[in-house]
Amino acid sequence: MKSDRCPTGIPELDESLEGGFPRGSLILVAGNPGAGKTTLGATFLYNGAMKFEEPGVYLSFVEDKKSFYNNMRKLGMDFEKLEEKKLFKFIGVPYTGDPLSMQRVIEKLLSVIKEMNAKRVVVDSITALVHTTPSHSQVRSLLHNVFVYGIRSMGDVTTMLIADLPFNAETIGLGVEEFLVDGVMVLKTRRFMGIVIRWIEIWKMRNTRLGWTHIPFTIDVGGIKPLLPGYTPLLRLPLEANISLRTGISSLDKVIACIRPGSVIGILGRPDSGLHYVTTLITLALAKEYGDALYITFGEPIDFVLERIELIAKRFPELYQSKSRVKAIAMLPLVHDLMQSLGEVFKEFGERQTGIITLDNYSLIETIESQELHATLWSILSMISRRLGAILIIGAISFNDTEYPRLISVADILLKVKRGEKPNKLYVELVKHRYSVPSEHIGVLEL
Repeated sequence: MKSDRCPTGIPELDESLEGGFPRGSLILVAGNPGAGKTTLGATFLYNGAMKFEEPGVYLSFVEDKKSFYNNMRKLGMDFEKLEEKKLFKFIGVPYTGDPLSMQRVIEKLLSVIKEMNAKRVVVDSITALVHTTPSHSQVRSLLHNVFVYGIRSMGDVTTMLIADLPFNAETIGLGVEEFLVDGVMVLKTRRFMGIVIRWIEIWKMRNTRLGWTHIPFTIDVGGIKPLLPGYTPLLRLPLEANISLRTGISSLDKVIACIRPGSVIGILGRPDSGLHYVTTLITLALAKEYGDALYITFGEPIDFVLERIELIAKRFPELYQSKSRVKAIAMLPLVHDLMQSLGEVFKEFGERQTGIITLDNYSLIETIESQELHATLWSILSMISRRLGAILIIGAISFNDTEYPRLISVADILLKVKRGEKPNKLYVELVKHRYSVPSEHIGVLEL
């Protein structure tokens, strides 16, 4: 029996959609210029033909056939060969704004779908069609007659409508399209200092129990490549991907047990708990085993960090050589533009090919920056951790166990630091470990 899902061929996205789009559905994909909309549409059609032998049609108002084929070939998708096998058809139409001209385009599209017995259609972009019918009622009529009634009557054809979303716009097109389709996905980007972060937000999908609704991704050979825990390939590791690292400090290793490349380590504690000491200690210990580290502290003078590094190196002589492998940077979010500063940091991170990045006193960011910025920052962290195999260490002042739900959810290892009754003792408690059962849950550090 034929599946009631139309898989995109992107495993991470399909799992989030219970196997793919509902077959025969109408999906709206919106995004700012450069967000990856065309690439997503092309990936949907290419995977459909290559993996599932489902013919597809691409109707484009934004680029000609030659440009489309050349651009997609750079991403490893050869649509020319698919066309030779009669699994793909490109219809390029210059936008004129003439309603009569659009009527002929629609008739041609329906004819090609019928002739090929196409199962997948992408229209790039629906914005061109909508602008020829400026009233809301006419837009509803167009979408219903052409896509809901016209294409659906031809069989199980799954259609993706691409919409241009101007920067700072609050609605898609005329604001009615998203209410008429079966699914809505919005592609978003954040750009700074040469770094582009992309993610997909799934706003709506009928007859689907959604998994991930925010999916960071990159564009690479094969098209759209999500960056999700457990899926993303580690593209650059200083050591083998299947290794397990240890700090070399017995009291910590009994609690942490092992650390894998690509892990996120969260460390929480009160201001007087020794949080910063433990964060710095773990950074130095892992730098000895795994490679250079970037240590970024928010709101703390750089001299304090350097003094703490010296103190730890004297207390643990085996870590003395690690000092040269840690580059410390102090950032003041109230003074500097955070995104610009982080752009510089991550640029250097990529150039140095460091294995560890530590963000200490992250709680200061939580108090002064927007939720949108946090979502963007976590997309960056996910990209670095999962794609590059870096170990991320996040230190944050916490007064209760629920202050940082995003960190608690994302962290592979979560630790809580407490001050002991004696001033020279710190207690490190394991709250969460995603892939190991340690021998102990509380470790004691003597200062």
